[in-house]
Amino acid sequence: LAPDIPVLAITNNTHSTLARHAAGFVNCSAGPEIGVAATKTFVCQVIAGAAVTLSALVATGRIPRSTAAELVDERRRLPDRLMPPIAEEVSANSGFVFISKGNGLPYAAEGALKLKELTYRWTECCPAGELKHGPLALIGDGTPVVVVDNGDPKLPSSIAEVTARGGRIISVGNTEGSAIPLPTNLNAPWGPLESVLPLQILARTIGLILGCDVDKPRN
Repeated sequence: LAPDIPVLAITNNTHSTLARHAAGFVNCSAGPEIGVAATKTFVCQVIAGAAVTLSALVATGRIPRSTAAELVDERRRLPDRLMPPIAEEVSANSGFVFISKGNGLPYAAEGALKLKELTYRWTECCPAGELKHGPLALIGDGTPVVVVDNGDPKLPSSIAEVTARGGRIISVGNTEGSAIPLPTNLNAPWGPLESVLPLQILARTIGLILGCDVDKPRN
């Protein structure tokens, strides 16, 4: 690391090389990861990064302390998310497509990654606006298309494209009619973080249905 550039590390190991060499570090406190899929560390790193951002915004006077407190309280009250019987219905499919836009895209990519790692099914994640550049060719009758709905006004047009080709939409968000409804705050700086939990559960459930060892996947 360059000595004249201060680096803040977000780590799950305070004794790691990164923590020792950085100017400062934040422990995301996820605890030991038993499974290769690293579901805990992903969520904890996002929350730790958001906490650092909120602290900086308050310290520089860009948002009031009360606003930051409300956002933090919202995280504390995040309830457990339940997965409807979707996993059983799509477990026989050989492939899945994940789409979203803007700040929802990292969570769609995380959902696709976990499904790939735990079920060995192919998964494709792409920005919703880029469906026509290849991924749309993979969609046929019944192809599961997971949509992380962050309220972007252009998402419905992408969903219509998928529906027109017979794809099965599995939407995760707070839009009316979502397959997995979530009380997501669309204005939160970290995006639709709540979507990660049901997507991870989806991957785990399908993996178990297929007889995979989800704690020690083959990779």
